[in-house]
Amino acid sequence: MDIGDATAALGGLLEAQDPADLDAMADTLIRHAAAPGDDVALLLISPHG
Repeated sequence: MDIGDATAALGGLLEAQDPADLDAMADTLIRHAAAPGDDVALLLISPHG
């Protein structure tokens, strides 16, 4: 998958998420990006507290 396709796929995942539910968003992003056994670090910040 080239970078344009990967960016589009990531954008689609983010659009489908509720921005107020960071736990669900994190789960979705990690399931999409990580292979089993990979170490992953992810930081999501809500500007609305």
